[in-house]
Amino acid sequence: MSDVFVAVKHLISRSGMSAWNVAHKAGCSEATINNWLAGRVTEPHLPTLIKVARIFGKAIELTDGEAQLVDASAIRARDHEFVGYWRRWQ
Repeated sequence: MSDVFVAVKHLISRSGMSAWNVAHKAGCSEATINNWLAGRVTEPHLPTLIKVARIFGKAIELTDGEAQLVDASAIRARDHEFVGYWRRWQ
């Protein structure tokens, strides 16, 4: 089980939100979230993991070959900078 998945599960359980609320906001089924929390899933579908992390203001970033959970605001600032560089070199 990846560290990112463990961190997202921890966010869900600490949030006090029901599995239905998280699933509804992420656009997945309630069974998916319940399976995560019950430990029946060891590696989730990445797009779903990203959507669930986004609910809590987090993003998943690949750094040095490892996925990490970071604040989404930090990602947005770097994305803005990257787009500026990209446009300059076109």
